Amino acid sequence: MRCHEVHEWMSLRLDGCLPAAEERQLEAHLAGCPACTAAWAEWQEIASLFEGAPLALPPEDLTAKVLARVHKPRWGAFAGSVIAMVAGLGLLGALLLWPLAGACSAAMTTAQMPGLLGVMAAALAQLLETATLLAGTGRIVLLALLTPHSAAAAMGYALLTMVALMGWLRMVSHRRMPRRGAAGL
Repeated sequence: MRCHEVHEWMSLRLDGCLPAAEERQLEAHLAGCPACTAAWAEWQEIASLFEGAPLALPPEDLTAKVLARVHKPRWGAFAGSVIAMVAGLGLLGALLLWPLAGACSAAMTTAQMPGLLGVMAAALAQLLETATLLAGTGRIVLLALLTPHSAAAAMGYALLTMVALMGWLRMVSHRRMPRRGAAGL
């Protein structure tokens, strides 16, 4: 019998949960092992310190405080998740609607508008042209992923992305708010 097994049995014996067969084996081991015998004496001494100690009772309003915190809505975390999801969907929409961005860019650059309105139209045209370039890049990446040789990889990547997104949403919605001050629960 090994000493670490005996230590597990010592704990069970102190709790009064050790079966009789193991108790006899424990006694036999303690008779032949001075290190475990010393450890058992220390365990018994420590256990005797707790025998007369009164039990600490929880505060009467503990249940109410815990339930109030559990049922407290976490709108800040939820709102942050919704904003992040909307931003991601907006980016995805921009990547998928790249032909429309190209048509708007062409229309804006051909419009001959004088003054401040013309400058704003030209700036908007440049922004749309940049969005078109980014969307075209995204389209090329998507087409590369969806070739027959990489369709399985793309499906796995999409599944992994969805699982990660769901895990992130769960984590954010269940995130604990930091405590302010030590008073209260």
